[in-house]
Amino acid sequence: INAEYGGERLIPKLIGRTCSDFERRMLALPIKMGGLGLDNPVESADYQYSYSLSNSRPLIDAIVSGKGTISSIESKCAELRSDTAHKEVIRKKELAASLVTEHPTLARTFELNTEIGASSWLSAKPYKWLGFELSKQEFTDGIALRYGFTIADLPSLCQCGKPNSANHALSCALGGYSILRHNEVRDCLAEIAQDAGLKGVEIERTLLPVGDFPLPVSANHATDARMDVFCIGLWGKLQKSYIDVRIFHPGAPSYLPKAVKPLYREQEAQKKRAY
Repeated sequence: INAEYGGERLIPKLIGRTCSDFERRMLALPIKMGGLGLDNPVESADYQYSYSLSNSRPLIDAIVSGKGTISSIESKCAELRSDTAHKEVIRKKELAASLVTEHPTLARTFELNTEIGASSWLSAKPYKWLGFELSKQEFTDGIALRYGFTIADLPSLCQCGKPNSANHALSCALGGYSILRHNEVRDCLAEIAQDAGLKGVEIERTLLPVGDFPLPVSANHATDARMDVFCIGLWGKLQKSYIDVRIFHPGAPSYLPKAVKPLYREQEAQKKRAY
């Protein structure tokens, strides 16, 4: 793919928008580093050429000198390929660091996109029977959410009356979308528990009433308190397990001052105090 076709025609078709030079460098990063793996041949050609010369040097020397065994040449080439791969990883990490330095507001974006499993949807095979097949709009909207791009045709005002944006849409309480996202995760966990052969799988199981038992103020005292998923045998034979789901948006303005991992622990601690 030549640079002109890739940057001016292919990428806009993939992501649904024309990207700037900065965004082009960001998309060139590997998927696990927060990019899309759309390498820019203009910027990488010199590196790739030098890597190719270096990796083929043992073979060239052996041909010219007429010395060396196949196994020794293959061993040297394998070592050079490993060293080249390591250098390429370092180069990509330096590129990612420079992008964050250039635009500090992207630090949270890279932090989220490089989490384990955060980019699996981009590399998974699009099996329709597993629900992995995305429409064009679903894919472009997913890319917009991944990088904080403006979603195409998004109304300027939310139905709640506030200015609309992807950040607002992910945290707005109107319309029940937050509950829908929660229930989707809950149902997925219950389905996985059933597929794993766990017994007595239920959703929204009501807990026993606490009555007058003294509990911390933060505890859930409601008579109809429920847990999202109940099952038997997850941690031990015939042992009951209660699972509760918490959905939150780490990109919300109120969460930006905190790192992501402490936010997870904070949300987990709130659930533990409640139950």
